[in-house]
Amino acid sequence: MTMKENILPKLSQFLFWDYDVNVLDPDIDKSLILERVFTRGTEDDKREVFNYYGQKVIQETVLNIKCLDKKLSTI
Repeated sequence: MTMKENILPKLSQFLFWDYDVNVLDPDIDKSLILERVFTRGTEDDKREVFNYYGQKVIQETVLNIKCLDKKLSTI
């Protein structure tokens, strides 16, 4: 099985100003990553997460985020 390249270096760093991105794990912390990207990220950030996670994983994850921003309802 091949490992995916870490997506965090490709995303806008201002999204995670309050986290050590070297400690965040794209699979374990995907709810945090997706919430930040879809509420504050750029269109490039959104494309990156779609390429990394895929639409199905994004939809399943976003539905389980407790505090949804209205912007997330359009995914």
